[in-house]
Amino acid sequence: YGAQALGEHLAERFALQVEFVDIDNPA
Repeated sequence: YGAQALGEHLAERFALQVEFVDIDNPA
């Protein structure tokens, strides 16, 4: 566990969130 792991985790969460938003609202 470290800053790099945390950054990768947040990036993964953010990417999933963005993908979900794009699917939910394809505007």
